[in-house]
Amino acid sequence: YPSEKTPKGASFLSTGATFPYGGSYTFVNPHLKTPQIYQYNLTVQQQLANGFVAELGYVGNLTRNEEIWVDENPIMPGSTVRLVNSETGANPNVNGFGPLISFDNKANGNYNALLASLTKCTGNVGRMGPMFFTISYTYSHMLDNGARDGQSAVVPYYNPNQFYSNADSDMRHRLVFSGGWTPALDRLWENGPKKFTQGWDLFYVGSIQSGTPIDLYLNPAIGYPASSSSPGSSGYGDSELGRPDVISSGIQKFNPHVSQTINGNTGNYYFNPNDFAINPCMDNGTCPQGYYGTFQRNSITGPGRANLDISFDKTTPIVGERLKLTFRAEAFNVLNNAQFVKPSYRFRSSTLGQVTQTYDPRILQLSLRLSF
Repeated sequence: YPSEKTPKGASFLSTGATFPYGGSYTFVNPHLKTPQIYQYNLTVQQQLANGFVAELGYVGNLTRNEEIWVDENPIMPGSTVRLVNSETGANPNVNGFGPLISFDNKANGNYNALLASLTKCTGNVGRMGPMFFTISYTYSHMLDNGARDGQSAVVPYYNPNQFYSNADSDMRHRLVFSGGWTPALDRLWENGPKKFTQGWDLFYVGSIQSGTPIDLYLNPAIGYPASSSSPGSSGYGDSELGRPDVISSGIQKFNPHVSQTINGNTGNYYFNPNDFAINPCMDNGTCPQGYYGTFQRNSITGPGRANLDISFDKTTPIVGERLKLTFRAEAFNVLNNAQFVKPSYRFRSSTLGQVTQTYDPRILQLSLRLSF
């Protein structure tokens, strides 16, 4: 964005570029650095038998100086004055700034994973006909202090690693199996009609995976200071960062298939909202400076998922190779398994802890294609 260079030593306020009292603005740090990503892996492959290949590997990466949002104008420790207001001489009650949310290089993370797979290359299996498949398993852990497009998009100014924990997309376990089969029905039923016993294909892909983390946020009315002098729940005036306290020895989880009644509300609960509470100091502004609640970011794992998709088609020649008719059937989530979306995580919401959505149920589709 082209702009004139400000003379060295000039007073910011003397330029007239002041903002209304209590204003909260966002901008991009003009000194952004290019983020760094370090990737490394080691993989071993071994052929076990004709057409079978096993693979075992380690994959890792480090990210440094990723972009994320941070309030560059926090309340200074031990005061009610914001940093920029102090440096510019702004009067908090007249022309002082509120939070100045900046796009800055404050995010760091790392990923480590064990990958294992077994692959069967396309080939005949006895009289059953050609088939192939791959079974793969990933055991991984991803950690970071926040993500600009995730649940934790803002980090504290004085301690950007305050919420270093499980990343929003962390998924510990994932098993995937996929493959295809061309049934040799003409070998199994040698006297059967060729138009029926030939031209079949079956394909499938399935997955079983653990859930991704759930973070808990306070009601937007809490921890979102908009004035130039409001310290917020942490004492630093930063926004969107307050979390509840965990008030039980362990967070109780429920089977979301079964309805529960908690606090007079009936629903498909995944965790017990009574295991959490807001520290009174967050409401009255008496928390120790730097206090964000005892709930550790992303310390609840959401519901896992299991899914299987299948398709098969039958191609029948009508006039030699010149005219063919193909019938195809596809089934998504063929077992009609209930796959739950993450429960509500907005604190002080009447649906906190409840699963209110699922992913798609079984979907079937059919097609008929004439090729010539």
